[in-house]
Amino acid sequence: MMQDPHILQYSTGSAALVMDTILLKCKGKWSNASMTLGGPRVLSDEACVRSILAAHVAWREGPQRLSMVGRVQPIVGVTNEELWDALSPSWRQLALQPVASAQPAIAAFGAWWPVLRLLWADAGAVLGCGRSNVGKKTSGLEAELCLWAILGRLADELRPWEDFVGSDSPVLLSATFLLGWFAMKTMPLLKPSALPAAESLLELLSEIVIAGEAANVQKLYTSTMSNEDWRVLFSCVLQTSQPRRYLLLDRLDLNLPNRARKRLVKANSAQPLEELLQPESDTHGK
Repeated sequence: MMQDPHILQYSTGSAALVMDTILLKCKGKWSNASMTLGGPRVLSDEACVRSILAAHVAWREGPQRLSMVGRVQPIVGVTNEELWDALSPSWRQLALQPVASAQPAIAAFGAWWPVLRLLWADAGAVLGCGRSNVGKKTSGLEAELCLWAILGRLADELRPWEDFVGSDSPVLLSATFLLGWFAMKTMPLLKPSALPAAESLLELLSEIVIAGEAANVQKLYTSTMSNEDWRVLFSCVLQTSQPRRYLLLDRLDLNLPNRARKRLVKANSAQPLEELLQPESDTHGK
């Protein structure tokens, strides 16, 4: 329960909220992780609980494990080209494909299935943060704090790659998946395109589930993890020093010493901060 306090599944499809654990983490690790990514210094209890409730709603609305997925019969009167054009741009860009026969989703995706379900819940929660229980829009500040609570919780899950083992692997993989997608699509994380980015991910996840091919999930994950913005975000969150700072710099509009600015111009790419700030004697011959 302490490893996964936010979504606990039961056979009936319901879920339990461990409220004291949520509020404890909200003021501690989730707030610290949110601040590292540019969010508020302290998350409110309301924002954290709201973000978890949004994830629960999205979880219940997500694809079910026994849903039949895989190739379906073509729609009468619709050509393959028209079907291809109807797919999302991300699907076409990655050249994903359906499998040849239908089977239950949980069998089709194997170990990726719990990752997909959690990813669906968190991506759906991003959209849910902007809505109240009756479907009315919340204030901009309430929605933003709710979104930061989601990002802070997911960032708190991150750890070195060698620790991505054990029963909490689905939570870890789902967190890296969504944060990596946001880093790839919306840096900084909460610029106006954040919600459309979540919508596009849900659209792509729907197509992946219907296609029923686990290799599509692996292909999307590999593509997301290879993004440079994600690598910088990942390195930043994993730092243990305080205050945390980005390890790689690629901009000149920062208050850098002239020596560091010249090295950055010469490299013409993102560089480790430690190397940029080294004394001249340590960089002789480089």
